[in-house]
Amino acid sequence: MRWLPEQVCAISGCKLEPLKALDQLLITDVVIRAHPDDTNLRLVNVLLVNTAPFEQAFPDIEIAFRAPTNDLVAWKRVTAREYLSASLKDRPVVPERTPVRIEFVIKDPGTQAYGYDINLK
Repeated sequence: MRWLPEQVCAISGCKLEPLKALDQLLITDVVIRAHPDDTNLRLVNVLLVNTAPFEQAFPDIEIAFRAPTNDLVAWKRVTAREYLSASLKDRPVVPERTPVRIEFVIKDPGTQAYGYDINLK
């Protein structure tokens, strides 16, 4: 289905946006730890795996922390532009069938945070 636009862009020099299939992006590992330089911050490290047979755009990542009562304590949406390291900024797509380690900083959600949800957008 995408072959025609690819052919047109190959001739005209236009650039297509990367494909996006969030259902084929998996977070297989999440580690949240204290920031080494600031006690008010936390480092979030995730392993993102693209199971699709094609490269696709890096997604935004939402993380929500909840109290034991399930009340929302803290929420953050991190864009790909924010979390991509300098080494990945030149290649803003998730390679096919390849895990990519991503790290970003959030404010400490506080002592009421009991659990978290992490979603791709």
